[in-house]
Amino acid sequence: MSDLVHYHLPDDERFSLDFVNPDLTEVEARESDSADDTAIREYDLDETVYALYTSSPQFGAADDLDYDFEDEIDEMTPYHQTITVRLLRLFRTILEETYEEEQKRLQAYKQVEIDEIPDALSHIEWAGTVPEVGGSILSSLILKHTLPNANHRTSLAFLELYIQAHEYGFDLPEMATEEFRWQTWVNNYIRDSKRLLTVRRNTGKFSYLWQMGCDTVQRKDGIRIHLGEYSLDMAHYEAYEYYAAKHHELCVDLAREILQREGYPSLNNEPGMAKAQFATRLEEMP
Repeated sequence: MSDLVHYHLPDDERFSLDFVNPDLTEVEARESDSADDTAIREYDLDETVYALYTSSPQFGAADDLDYDFEDEIDEMTPYHQTITVRLLRLFRTILEETYEEEQKRLQAYKQVEIDEIPDALSHIEWAGTVPEVGGSILSSLILKHTLPNANHRTSLAFLELYIQAHEYGFDLPEMATEEFRWQTWVNNYIRDSKRLLTVRRNTGKFSYLWQMGCDTVQRKDGIRIHLGEYSLDMAHYEAYEYYAAKHHELCVDLAREILQREGYPSLNNEPGMAKAQFATRLEEMP
């Protein structure tokens, strides 16, 4: 008997958990209705259950996508236009740097959801200290997941830009090793962020798995989610709000640690720029 269920299939991480049931015919019926590529796996928990996995689409390299968003950006408010253009510029820079440093092109698992960026900006808590607003920016961009890859890296780069708007010359502390992996200190935050994102979207499935005797769900990158550590008995909309708040707290803590590590602890108590002021400052920054 195993108490571990895979969220992404180890042999093909494009496939993620979609449905679980002890009745194989129910799972096969779901499979026949799916328009995606599928796979079924059997798990021996307190009783045998069958898991349906569906694949995310393949769009090729992220830098091959169409980034002509002029019409969509023109429909945004001026402040959202400024911030969106800078966010996309950061994303393209990360694609280029990844290829130069790692000699690989980041793959896209969806199109850029350009229309969702203003919504993400509208959910940011723009009143508070520098790390409170910066952490809210970081959390909202990650939760909205508008980019086809590198959402965490791009959101962290945007947090750096927000802090630079308050302190010229600020740089993020060293976040990657020579092997292009996250430094241990930041990796703890990244892994916790991905756990919260996964639980937030799957409380129903995870609650069922917990009741069936599953103790751990493992997603890609070897990230293990110990189900007993999370509140799972809640409605879907409640889970979205609850774990969004938990993610916000995590990102504010990360912003505070970044300021501490880089030698700017005084900014932890300084008021942060609101959206209009930040957008205006971005127009002045190189």
